[in-house]
Amino acid sequence: MWTGYTSGMDAVVVQSNWGRLKHALRDAPETVTGRRVEYVDLDEHRFRGGALDELVTHKCRSFAGENELRLWVVNPAYSEEEGIFVAVDARSLMEMVYLSPKATATHCEEVRKLLAHYGLAGVVVQPSSLAE
Repeated sequence: MWTGYTSGMDAVVVQSNWGRLKHALRDAPETVTGRRVEYVDLDEHRFRGGALDELVTHKCRSFAGENELRLWVVNPAYSEEEGIFVAVDARSLMEMVYLSPKATATHCEEVRKLLAHYGLAGVVVQPSSLAE
């Protein structure tokens, strides 16, 4: 999946899970809704008349390898210029950080230092073994 989204050595992926995500969002003032993405044949799938949850959680089958979870906040006061700040506890969220298979040892150390600077020294950082 690396080559599909980046060509550089500085890419990172944060590994988490649903339980960590729920815990990390526990203090969010907004209601955050989440659902696993369903990968469907978009030519054949019948969407329920404009239901937001269905529109944001369906994607073309060719992306099924992403195994994606999507989150959204419904807020009528939302403005594209300002966006919506949602508080997230990064310590609870991050289980592991994977670096691009092309990452150097220096880059790996820089990421570790950056995480430590923000109080996340316990997060495991390692280059991915997946080359594609």
